[in-house]
Amino acid sequence: MYISKKTIKTNIIILGCILFCGCLHLIGYYVDQIPFSENNVIFMVYSFGMLLWIMQIQRRIIHQKAKLYLLLTAIFMILWMLLRTIKYIYVPSDHIVHRYIWYAYHPLMMSMILFDLFAVLHTGKQEQQAIDAKWYGLYVPTIGFILMFFSNDFHQLAFRFHDPIGWTSTKMSYGIIYYLAQGYILSLFLLTMFIVFLRCLVKGRRKFIWIPMIPISVGILYAVSYVTKSNVLKYLLIAYKPAEMSCIVIGLFTEALILTRLLPSNDNYEQFWKLSSMKAGILDQDGNLYIQSPGVSNIDKKYIYKAQIEMVYLTKDIVLKSKRMFQGYLFWQKNVAQFHFLNHKLKQLKDSILEENEVIAAENQMKEQHAHIKNQRELYDSICNKVKPQVHKISMLLNSIPKEEEAFCNSMKLACIHNVYIKRYTNLMLLYEKDKYHYFEELKLAFIESLDYLTMVNIETYLQWDVNKQQKTTYGLCLYELFQQMVEEALDTLTAILLHVKAEDDYILFELQIANPRAYFSQEDLQKRLGDFVTVKTSYQEDIYYLTMELPMQGGNV
Repeated sequence: MYISKKTIKTNIIILGCILFCGCLHLIGYYVDQIPFSENNVIFMVYSFGMLLWIMQIQRRIIHQKAKLYLLLTAIFMILWMLLRTIKYIYVPSDHIVHRYIWYAYHPLMMSMILFDLFAVLHTGKQEQQAIDAKWYGLYVPTIGFILMFFSNDFHQLAFRFHDPIGWTSTKMSYGIIYYLAQGYILSLFLLTMFIVFLRCLVKGRRKFIWIPMIPISVGILYAVSYVTKSNVLKYLLIAYKPAEMSCIVIGLFTEALILTRLLPSNDNYEQFWKLSSMKAGILDQDGNLYIQSPGVSNIDKKYIYKAQIEMVYLTKDIVLKSKRMFQGYLFWQKNVAQFHFLNHKLKQLKDSILEENEVIAAENQMKEQHAHIKNQRELYDSICNKVKPQVHKISMLLNSIPKEEEAFCNSMKLACIHNVYIKRYTNLMLLYEKDKYHYFEELKLAFIESLDYLTMVNIETYLQWDVNKQQKTTYGLCLYELFQQMVEEALDTLTAILLHVKAEDDYILFELQIANPRAYFSQEDLQKRLGDFVTVKTSYQEDIYYLTMELPMQGGNV
């Protein structure tokens, strides 16, 4: 527990004032006449000591709100001493003012203890933070007791007067309100101690909690002796009147909290610098060193000025920073070796992560390639299965090529019809695998090429295509496949084929006419194959097969 020399000197003077006033009371008690006003001198001495204490509070307490409450406590002490002086010197003992000044003693004491409690409640809080509003509820019982004391003339629950003529403090007894008030004051003391113990920022300071208990214990003994009129503390009762003892107890209690650092203060900064592990220092406004912590090397002040703008490296691992403050400069050193070590480790970790990411990216790329190859293989297998009948037919034609020229030409023409279907169907299937639909323009090219090859075998063809290039459908493969199957089934007897595709408002009209087909699909088979999204109509009249289909725009499920 370190205390600055200035605080020690000031506290010695204040204690001297207290002892002087006590001795003066003892002299006045045993000496019949003193050539000066005892109470006036005591008021001036106590006021001087309290003013010194006020300056101590202003110098040492950092938190503005805590400082305000402690200053109010000190001001109330001076006010109490003033009222006491007026009571003993300027007001007759049987006057009503004398009695009401006496009534004010306990309200003043309650208020001072309450202010101490509020100061303690700001421990650990920032300047802009307020204490919990529920604590202000303590004003309610405090004001209640104050009103009960000042209205004692009407109910006498605090003080009961036995003389019906002159109500003075010499002929009275204490009532229930008085004892409740004493219990309330003691509970405020204990609550303050409890909160101080809980909120102490430095746990090692809690072992000094017994020090503030000393003035509280003395105050309790004094109060008991005063109420019971005991002679055990006779000289103490003579040396210090109740008002003085109350102010002394509250003042010593508050000062003990400050000295033990249970109530934070900024006393003894020099000791703080000596004990601090932070390597820092302060220059005055002329650049002269004012104070610095141990271990700080001598630094040229030009570097301190420069460190306001940017970090200055004193060594590889030591940097210097500074900041302009009121009437001087604050500078501090920081060891960044750990930072450099962590930075190096992070760089290594980054390189390792990048390598892992490259490996993972390569693995993902290989997986994508494998998946793509797998999909392509599955697609090619699907295409092979779809065009397998046509490939087989071409193979049969090529394996049994006739020697006659005309028969040879007819075989090659049939092979071309199957081959163009394989080519176009494969192309449509590849496009469908990519986008899951076909533009009608692609479908149109497939039908045109197939119809062109049919003309080689003396089949008349006609195509009317009234569909926009940008319109698309998911039925492309199915339509082309159905067309090829119908052509192959009727190829031996087929003489003419007509195809009309037209775009209506909400569907695509697909009309197919085949002359002299050997076989054809029934309406039920086609409806089952195409599903409910497509409307199918078929008929057969005069050796002509008529097929009409209404396809939904851009889709459906095939």
